[in-house]
Amino acid sequence: CAYATGKVWTFTSDGTKTINVWFIDRAGNVSASASDVILVDVTPPAGYIVINSGAGYIDTWVVTISLSATDALTSVDTMVISEGGLTNTYSYAAGDRELMLSPGDGQKTVIAAYIDKVGNFAIFTDTIVIDVAAPSGTFTISSGANYVNSFDVLLNLFGSDTQSGLDKVMLSNDNFTFVTKDYASVVPWTLSTSADGEKFVYAKFIDALGHISTVKSDTIIVDITPPSGSFKINNGDAYVNTFSVNLNLSSVDTQAGVAGVFISNDNFITYNTFAYSETISWMLPQDNESIKTVWMKFLDSCGNVSEVVSDTIMISGIAATDITLPDSIPTSGDTWYVVVGIKNIGMKEVTIDTAASGVTFIMDGQDLSSEFAVSELKAFTLLPDGTGNCTFAISRTIGKTGKIILGIKIGSRDDRGSALGIYAVREVQVFNPMGQSRTYALLNELGDTIVAVYIPAGSFTENAQILLAAGLSSESISIADSSLLGSVNYGGVIELRNRIVEVRAVRVGDTLTDASIAGTAAISITISYKGIWLGNLNENNLRIFVLEGNRWKLVGGTIDVINKTVTATVNHLSVFRLLVYTPAASSLSSVIVYPNPYIPSRAVGGTLKFINLTANVNIKIYNSVGELVWEKTELGGTGRIEWNGKNNSGNDVAPGVYIYVITSGTEKVTGKIGLVR
Repeated sequence: CAYATGKVWTFTSDGTKTINVWFIDRAGNVSASASDVILVDVTPPAGYIVINSGAGYIDTWVVTISLSATDALTSVDTMVISEGGLTNTYSYAAGDRELMLSPGDGQKTVIAAYIDKVGNFAIFTDTIVIDVAAPSGTFTISSGANYVNSFDVLLNLFGSDTQSGLDKVMLSNDNFTFVTKDYASVVPWTLSTSADGEKFVYAKFIDALGHISTVKSDTIIVDITPPSGSFKINNGDAYVNTFSVNLNLSSVDTQAGVAGVFISNDNFITYNTFAYSETISWMLPQDNESIKTVWMKFLDSCGNVSEVVSDTIMISGIAATDITLPDSIPTSGDTWYVVVGIKNIGMKEVTIDTAASGVTFIMDGQDLSSEFAVSELKAFTLLPDGTGNCTFAISRTIGKTGKIILGIKIGSRDDRGSALGIYAVREVQVFNPMGQSRTYALLNELGDTIVAVYIPAGSFTENAQILLAAGLSSESISIADSSLLGSVNYGGVIELRNRIVEVRAVRVGDTLTDASIAGTAAISITISYKGIWLGNLNENNLRIFVLEGNRWKLVGGTIDVINKTVTATVNHLSVFRLLVYTPAASSLSSVIVYPNPYIPSRAVGGTLKFINLTANVNIKIYNSVGELVWEKTELGGTGRIEWNGKNNSGNDVAPGVYIYVITSGTEKVTGKIGLVR
């Protein structure tokens, strides 16, 4: 290259470099070589910085930093240490040194820059979290409940720590002796078991560095003692002349207070639930037994249930054993008879009260009692269990055709006055099915409709008599009713028993042969539930059922909650009744899981209940580490599944927190269960 006083030369790597130069004059003469040596170093140092041997947390602002750096060529000359906006420059020295970090909790970053002798530098960092502040927290016992009926509870913890995180919780019943447990949002705990009453729990929260919070406390009242109580029917009267009575209650509970009662006419085969009151209206069983017994249990606000107590009262009065009347009413001037077989179902001698007896007549909705002459009953006396017949001789004074409804009333008296009597409604109807649409009704003693039947014109292919009856009993009905008792899907089996009705259409003059119904018939049946005590049953779930063999089959129906009726359309006549029907849910949106916490020894039936499920559902229960412990699948179910606290092998599972997963099609519901033993 041409001669110059300087020349740019490029090296391709670090290291000791030698450059040789020869000079050439214009005549081509070459000089001896000249050389020079230089060390090239463009690579920064390598190294590291480590705070407190790599710890993640520390509870002081003074730390030890470990420093080390190397340089392959010119050696490390200088180091610059920075943290929190403060920078210091030192001659390089490997090893450990203390460093005061900037104040305040949180993550701190220390920066080390190493510089070699020619100015190459490299930057290294390390971080650590300063946690000097103690954690904080609160808790509730049993989700803040005022009362519990067990010494075993679940504590709901709400702790927080801004840095190292919560690790443990210290628990105590006396604020002196503490037990340390792993921190969790729900922790099982046993209260002081000395006696019923107010219980204290104390808690301290501990973070991962061992900082302990101030003590927190909560209280709850333990009530494991069932209430006690007693009652009297009609204030302790020995006799009653009606099935409708008052129950007069008295009770004591030492802690939570009495909240409700369970009342039964059959020693809790069936029962109704009431809020506690000193006086409760009740309906005795309307059967022919002379001594009526009512059973009762008292329930306190913690769910403790008393022993069963009972009281009895004796009936004074009569009941009908059978009623006989003609299939059709004769023409004007003839005499016909209504014969009522009666029985003294009480414990006292009774006399038929002729003044309180008689027959009323309703024809096409009009009271025509004044147009019929009815003979007065003959008074006679019946001993307990005695039977007899009451006969009404009836004469028609004018001729009139159409539907007739008889209201048959027979009164009785005992040594104190009026006793239980009889009121029955019977109906006979003849009409032209090809040209008339008519409604026929069966009424009670108050004039309220029990059942109404609307028959459109053309429903029958021949003339027919329409026969209505209520309060039926038969072997088939008893079997059908018994199959529903205890079912979670059917209610009102007992309460609505007097709303079992029979609707028949028979040939004129031949009550043994049913009239032929047209294939297109659409007969409307309306059954009233006015005056029926349903207790906790939901009237919106009332439906009409038809008796088929020995079972009740759902017909359906439309509810009128104002007029207290249910109406359905049928194409044949039979025996019908009202029931409260609760089908399986259509979705999982209203699922309820109870009791929670679940204590098998105290839960009703010893089981955890899943209700408001769909008909096709799968339930899986997992423990806290995700292991499946129990699974149940139902297809076409009732919407209710129960778990007995055992795994799939039939063994009791351990106390703790469990996860349930409920699936139905694409729907899924999950939740936690606290199991305490």
